[in-house]
Amino acid sequence: MRCLTLANSLKSNKIKTIFITTKLDSFFENMIKKSGHDIFFISKYKTKISFKKDALLTKKFIKSNNLQSSYLIVDNYELDIKWESLLKNSVKKIIIIDDLANRKHDCDFLIDQNFQQVKIKEKYKKLIPKNCKLLLGPKFALLRPEFRKLRETIKIRTKIRNVIVSFGGNDHSNETFKVLKATQMISNKKIKFFIVVGNLNPNKIKIKNLCQQIPNATYFEHPKNISKIMYKSDLAIGAGGTTTWERCCMGLPSIISISALNQKELTNALSKKKLIINLGNSKNLTSSDYKSAIESINPKHLQKMSKNCLKLVDGNGIKRILEILLPNIFSKV
Repeated sequence: MRCLTLANSLKSNKIKTIFITTKLDSFFENMIKKSGHDIFFISKYKTKISFKKDALLTKKFIKSNNLQSSYLIVDNYELDIKWESLLKNSVKKIIIIDDLANRKHDCDFLIDQNFQQVKIKEKYKKLIPKNCKLLLGPKFALLRPEFRKLRETIKIRTKIRNVIVSFGGNDHSNETFKVLKATQMISNKKIKFFIVVGNLNPNKIKIKNLCQQIPNATYFEHPKNISKIMYKSDLAIGAGGTTTWERCCMGLPSIISISALNQKELTNALSKKKLIINLGNSKNLTSSDYKSAIESINPKHLQKMSKNCLKLVDGNGIKRILEILLPNIFSKV
C-alpha cells in the first residue's frame, strides 16, 4: 500500500510507474490497475523464486523496455544487497523502503518512516553505502493526500463518542472480533464503533454477522473513505503497522496491539512518548483487555495523545521525498 501511495503521487505528476512483482491476489492486482499503473509479473504463480532469478528477470524487463534511466523503488523484506547489486548498473537510481534495519543494501536512497528511540542513523551506518542518502522518520511518512487535507480542520479529541476499529487487511489473530465482543461489555452504550475490515479478512462474515447484532456497531468492508471515518472518530483501536502514520496525521489517539515482529519497536517507542496505548502482543489479549483499555482513558489522557500525534506527522511526507528524489521536477519547499 505504501508503494501504491507513492506511485499514485508520481502518476499525478505525470511520471510513468510500473510495478514489478510476483503474482498477486486479484484484489491487489485490480487495485494497482484501477489506479492506472502497469504491472509486470516476474512469476505467474504465488511462489517464491530465487533472488538471482528474480534479479535476472527484473534486469531483462528493464533492458527490453529501455528503462535504464528509471528509478527502481524496492519494498521487499526478502531482498537485500545481493539482489540490489545485480540491478545496480541497470537503472539510474535504487531507492529502498525499509523499517527493519536488519540487512545490508546497495542503494542511493533509503526511506524509513518509523519513529524510534535509538539514533536510527547509527543502525543503518554499516548497512548502506557511504553515499546513500537517508530519509528517516515520520516526516517522510508515505500518506495519501486526503489525510493531509482533512488534517487542516482536525480538532483535538477530548471525549470518546466514536471509535474506529481497524486491524488491517488480514487480522490473522482476529482482534476485530475480540474488540466487538468488548463493545458488548462496555457500560457506555452511547459510544459508536466503526468496524473496518479488509477484503482478505478470513473472518469478515462472522464479524459482519456480529455487527448486525450490536446496535452501536457499523460494519465497513475495505472502505474507500477510511480517512473520513478516522476524521469522525475520537479513538482508534488497531495494529501497529503503517496505519499508525495515518492515525497520527489525523490526531487520532489509539489503542494498539502488536500483530507482527516489525511492529514491536515502533509501538514501544510511541507508547513511551505518550502517543498511543500499547497493549502488547495481540495473541495474548482478550476482549476484557480491550474493554479495560477503552474505559481507562480519561479526557485529559485523550487530549494529550491527540496533540502529540498531530505534532509528529504533518502529512507532507511524500512531498518531501519527491523533492529530494527528483529535485529538477519538484520545487523546493
